[in-house]
Parts: sequence; structure tokens; C-alpha cells
Amino acid sequence: QKATEDISARINKVQSETSEAVTAIERIASSVKQIDETASSIASAMEEQTASTQEIARNIEEASAGAQEVTNTIGEVTQAADTTESTASEVLSSADDINKQAQTLRDKTSELLSSLRAA
Repeated sequence: QKATEDISARINKVQSETSEAVTAIERIASSVKQIDETASSIASAMEEQTASTQEIARNIEEASAGAQEVTNTIGEVTQAADTTESTASEVLSSADDINKQAQTLRDKTSELLSSLRAA
């Protein structure tokens, strides 16, 4: 009984952590989307400014460097999101395995108790 409770507690903990990981992935995905939209807006503004004076062209070059940093950050965040998603999938799979093992343990315990009662 204690082992079953321990396993159930572990399953609950893994499921809770999986839920937190999924929430984190969703927040990261939302951030990536916002950054992507910002990068698109910056790119549009840069295209409009290209036809302007040399001073504006110099400012565009500076904005371009900033946009590159944003693009790099998007890549890093996307990679982190992919890694987190993969880890969350592994945790969920482990939780499913533990749940199956807990069910098997419950079944075996029930069988043992039935055998002991019959004896």
C-alpha cells in the first residue's frame, strides 16, 4: 500500500511538473511569436527608410544590427523551446510508464490479497 501511494505521489509530481513544462513551452512559444512579429515590423520599417538620406541609411544599418540580434535571439529561444518540448514529451512518457507500472502493482497487490483471503 505504501509503495502504491509513493508511486502515485511520484506520478502526481511528474504530471504536475509536466504540466508546468507545457505551460512554460506555451509561454516561450508566445514570446517567440511576439518577437517574430516585432522582427517583421522592424524589417518593414527598414525597407521604407532605405530610400531616405545617408543619415537615415546609417540608422538603418544600426537597426539592422539590432534586428540581427533579435533574429539570433529568436533562433535561440526556438531551440530552447524545442528542447523543452522534447524534455516535456520524455517526462510525459515516463509518467505514463510509471502509471502503467503502478497499475500493474495495484493489480498484483489485489491478486495477492485475494489469494491470502482465500487461504
